[in-house]
Amino acid sequence: MSKWVTKVWGKTRELIDCQFYSKHELQLRAGHHCSLHFHRHRANKFHVTSGEVEIIEFYGPKVERTTLRGDNVHSVPSLVPHLFVVHDGGTMFEEYYSDRGGPVQRDDIVRLVLGGKVNSFSTLVQDLLKEYHGQ
Repeated sequence: MSKWVTKVWGKTRELIDCQFYSKHELQLRAGHHCSLHFHRHRANKFHVTSGEVEIIEFYGPKVERTTLRGDNVHSVPSLVPHLFVVHDGGTMFEEYYSDRGGPVQRDDIVRLVLGGKVNSFSTLVQDLLKEYHGQ
């Protein structure tokens, strides 16, 4: 098990690391979000055990929002831009696995907008898209 690493949205540590799978434990801070990003080769599975987290996925012009609470699970395929937003702090487990064949590649993340503190939950998606488009 690795040491805790501090992030803007809380902290994370790796629990399992092997060629085709990895699993992380995340301690989440309310009112923060991770970066808007996608993975070239890895899919994500999010498992919230406490707190409330919203997963936001971007499929072209379509935006899908999924709210997870205690013991809810949601998966995001590779190549799909996404982020998580922490509404109520708690614990989440994040699993990575290849959905395109081959081993899990750690360096496959492409960050589009950095994570940070949520200024407004109601305008978060619009604010992220404006930042992404340089407005």
